[in-house]
Amino acid sequence: MSNLRFAFRQLLKSPGFTATAILTLAIAIAVNATVFAVMRVVLYQPVTPAHPEEVTGIFSNRPTARGNDYRRLSHAEYTALRGATDLFRDVSAVHPTLVGVGEGAEARRSLSAIVSENFFSFHGVAVVAGRPFTSAECQPGAAQNVVVASHAYWQRIGGRPDFLGSRLRIGGQTFTVVGISPPKFSGLNALIIPDFYFPLGAFSQLGGGLVGELAAGADLANPQIYSLSVQARFAPGITLVAAKTRLPALTARVQSVAPPLGEEATGATRVLEFGAQQRFGISDAPDTESITPALGAVLQGMAVLVLLVASLNLANLLLARGAVRRREIAVRMAVGASRGHIVRQLLAEGAVLACLGGLLGAILGSLGMQGVIVSLLNNVGQTSFAFSPAFDARPDGWVTLAVGALCAGATLVFSLGPALSLSKRELALDMRTGGGPDGVDRRGWRALFGSRSLLVTAQLALALALLFTATQFFRGGVKLATRSPGFTVNGIAIMEVDYALARVPKKELAMRFADLQRRIQHFPGIQSAVWASLVPFDNKDTWRRAVALGPQAAEPPAGKAPGAYGMYTSVDAGYFQQLGIPVVAGREFTRAESDLGDAPRAAIVDEKLAHRLFADGIAVGRRVRVGEADRASEYEIVGVVRSPWHDFAGDEPPARLYLPFAQDPGATAFLQLKVNTRDRAALSGLLQTIRREMAEWDRSALVLQATSLEDFVAHNATLWVLQSTAAMFGIFALMALVLAVVGVYGVAAYLVSRRTREIGIRMALGATARAVLNLVLGQSARQAFLAVGMGAGLAIGLARLLASQLTILPPVDVFSLGACGAFLFAAAVLAGFPPARRAARIQPSVALKSE
Repeated sequence: MSNLRFAFRQLLKSPGFTATAILTLAIAIAVNATVFAVMRVVLYQPVTPAHPEEVTGIFSNRPTARGNDYRRLSHAEYTALRGATDLFRDVSAVHPTLVGVGEGAEARRSLSAIVSENFFSFHGVAVVAGRPFTSAECQPGAAQNVVVASHAYWQRIGGRPDFLGSRLRIGGQTFTVVGISPPKFSGLNALIIPDFYFPLGAFSQLGGGLVGELAAGADLANPQIYSLSVQARFAPGITLVAAKTRLPALTARVQSVAPPLGEEATGATRVLEFGAQQRFGISDAPDTESITPALGAVLQGMAVLVLLVASLNLANLLLARGAVRRREIAVRMAVGASRGHIVRQLLAEGAVLACLGGLLGAILGSLGMQGVIVSLLNNVGQTSFAFSPAFDARPDGWVTLAVGALCAGATLVFSLGPALSLSKRELALDMRTGGGPDGVDRRGWRALFGSRSLLVTAQLALALALLFTATQFFRGGVKLATRSPGFTVNGIAIMEVDYALARVPKKELAMRFADLQRRIQHFPGIQSAVWASLVPFDNKDTWRRAVALGPQAAEPPAGKAPGAYGMYTSVDAGYFQQLGIPVVAGREFTRAESDLGDAPRAAIVDEKLAHRLFADGIAVGRRVRVGEADRASEYEIVGVVRSPWHDFAGDEPPARLYLPFAQDPGATAFLQLKVNTRDRAALSGLLQTIRREMAEWDRSALVLQATSLEDFVAHNATLWVLQSTAAMFGIFALMALVLAVVGVYGVAAYLVSRRTREIGIRMALGATARAVLNLVLGQSARQAFLAVGMGAGLAIGLARLLASQLTILPPVDVFSLGACGAFLFAAAVLAGFPPARRAARIQPSVALKSE
């Protein structure tokens, strides 16, 4: 404790040094705390809070010619799994859906989940108010209008005390709030929290899913409705390895209780699989490796490098400060202080700096986390449905522990070396002169290997590695941004129109959509108007399986099911022409195929799906069966198009399948408008006018969003991740560069201060100002040259490691590396210029009098 009190007194004597050290550490620790807080949610925090190691997802898979054919489970299959008590202690089911909250123009869609009665207890949580669902409420067809609201939704509407027991208009019906879920609990996703939880018995009232794959009114008791994502908790003593050996018996047991029907009964046999549920998406397939873990590891590593650079910078400051404290330390050792006592005292000063820097860093990190949340909501959250982030800006226990570990590590890095160095000085020399200059007697290249110079060289090398990594991400982002999406963005606007919130019957949808289209396509300023169920680069998608018919169908490998999946979109006639998507064979849909009535069933595929379905890749004029079980229909392929991109990730566009919009309309669709103006203000005014007119034409049609296609694409979730990552790398590189350059300046200034007498003698003997300038700048240049050489090797190794994990990064470019090295070299040399100019202006008479 006495060491800490003395440390505070010593630091208060040097307020400038103390403030600089604390701020340097605070910024570096804030960066690390923010990245750790984000990565903990994204990568480490389990979706299931209680004993996640006991939990597994259960998936139904049928290997196909082109990979796997995953689907969700039926209620009958879920019931059969609950009966396997010898293998599972508990089994839970969930069905994600979108619901309309409110009525009329005030109605908005919210992400929600339809869950089993044990959903909350399965995840090891309890509602914070009210009660969970009962078994009776979760029976298929129970239709008891009760809902558990999320804590985040309750807070978002003001946290009013009478919320429990209140009634909400959801999906055109009245639901009673019977409970409130725990704070920050999702149970569905690692990043976002659904607003509401409904019992399984409300399935037929809500249904629909996320992209309209099921019509409202679908019966959960129907054994051919595969809609439930299922998780199980292993029974005591059962491990995942042991459970996998019993999968064949489990599959047979489930199929005996819930035998496959319709198309499910034909072809290859389905099998059950264990796997992790998707952390960020909501998918029928188990979680697989993505770029997110690699990005997280890289971000955390880069943040640690920034802290290392800051610690090295601070170590340099402590060495410089120690130069003026050598006499003080020598006196204390002369009166009996041991070297261990001196080391402990200096470490205590470092610990005080680290703690104060950590405290300020935690505050700044909280602000940084708030910025991440705001960015998420303002970008990805600009979708057409409401949700809440599964994390907040307040640091929790894990973040606090991480900050403490960072402070301890930083203390050792920046304090231990200077403490050991200062405590081993020769006593007589230090009392007489205050200590010899640290490496000042060295000249030329030898001077680069003094302790202070080596620290700065290491900072510069790390800064170059960070700078080049940021450049690589920038180049990768430019590559993605400039890559042709495969369709026209300019001059296109989109309006998302929803009839589900008004509960318009399915049989009326096609007629209402057609009526709106006829009215809008003649609106002034509109060149064309077409409907589509999906917009490229939307944050959601839907897939359908197509099976080729006829002798030209591609033969699946032995044991594989026929057919292939394609990203599905229902579109109007003129869709491909409007977006500029090339038709490489056949034709677009005709108006007759897109109008109401008994038009021939036609389909369009892209080149990739054509080659997957047919051995010779020729698809036009041939037939496919699309859909599952009793919902499957046959279509004739009338055209083949070039596949557009749907996301910024991946090495190639997805396979695509298109059907006529009028033959398969969902309750929600996108109206794509080709407009005459590209002026943002004019386009906004036009869309607002159309919205007002639509409200007069059909009050049931709710416009959820209206924007340009360019702005819509800009809110893609993957793009946000890549842009945020690139921005953070840029910040890391800038911070490291500034700290390193400050270090160069400090070494040059220290050199000038310690060699003032020598410089004065040189000038008295005839040395010119230019010679003195070259003397100091030469030292900075040699230091920068050595650092660039070391940093180039580090940068190349790091870039190759990242490129092996992240396909978005370009290969190592010598020109870019050379440009980064030249920039760093110039910045380092320029940092030494002010001390060099000051040295060149030294008056010999004054210098000879200096100590």
